Amino acid sequence: MAVGTFEDHLKSDIDWVRLYIRDTADPFRVANQTIQAVLAASRNKWYAAAELFRISTMNLTDDTVITKIVDDLHITYGGKSTVTSFEDYYYWLMERGGEELLPEPKIFEVL
Repeated sequence: MAVGTFEDHLKSDIDWVRLYIRDTADPFRVANQTIQAVLAASRNKWYAAAELFRISTMNLTDDTVITKIVDDLHITYGGKSTVTSFEDYYYWLMERGGEELLPEPKIFEVL
């Protein structure tokens, strides 16, 4: 259990990153100090969120499966599809970070 905080008004960069790494409820997976350190070492908040998301989901493997059974209802969550969706989300965060670093396109007219 990590020491952390989260305000849903996203007043701080820590809150913003926590929202994007899906770590918004106590007990927190990532400590505030860890988020601050990664923010300081990253080029932008998106890259920090991607790195922290990757770190916080590293223990997932292809065989991570959760099954819940209530009466006749059987729900299974996990497996390869879960890991793939986490990887897709990580790459989406990285893409947003790259887009933020790109300069604004310049529009010009060729005569």
